[in-house]
Amino acid sequence: TATAATTTISPPPPPPHVPLRLWAPLAELERQLPERLGGACADVADHTAAWLSFVDGPSQTERNDDPVFLRGADAVARLLVVRFLKPSGLVSAVRAFVSGVLGDRFLAPPPLDLKTAFLTSAMATPVVFFVGNDADPLLLLRRLARESGTAGGNKLHAISLGRGMNHDVIDTIRVALSSGDWVFLQNCHYAPSFMPTLEAIVRQLRHSSRGGGNSGGGGSGSGGCGVSE
Repeated sequence: TATAATTTISPPPPPPHVPLRLWAPLAELERQLPERLGGACADVADHTAAWLSFVDGPSQTERNDDPVFLRGADAVARLLVVRFLKPSGLVSAVRAFVSGVLGDRFLAPPPLDLKTAFLTSAMATPVVFFVGNDADPLLLLRRLARESGTAGGNKLHAISLGRGMNHDVIDTIRVALSSGDWVFLQNCHYAPSFMPTLEAIVRQLRHSSRGGGNSGGGGSGSGGCGVSE
């Protein structure tokens, strides 16, 4: 009978002047990635103050704020060090990584082209908005409704999801299917238990629709679901 044993390799003990919180993660990273971080522990032992200043400093740091050893490391190695030694700076580090590897254009979200999104939607293909803090696509949607001429101000129904709103949503969608109105659902993240019901409604629309596209009402009856984060 074959048996397997798992051995946990403990990092070497740190020098007396190096805090364990600094030494242990870095020692493990060096053990796992010697080709990227070989010599990191020796540098920490020689330049402890610089490493502590980096770890305990502001969350948003630039390469020039790194210890000298880390400035010479590649982008992936730096990202891993920040992840395990300075998690408060991870967002800043990820942005720097994306900028350096992919380019700054991947940091800026593309402008919202709601008209193009509308033209590619259909009654059974809702437009889903993932928005950040203080963003409100409803204003843009109202403007598009006015410009399109297919859903005037009184034909766009905005419902903020929450407790007790499920029946209102179902009834509004049912009415919109026959009237050609638009339905815009906000704050979907407040009603996760309702999402399977909404998915079932969309599936039923797909089965019952006959081509349709945006003709005869410009996506009439489609449920736009706005999700704010």
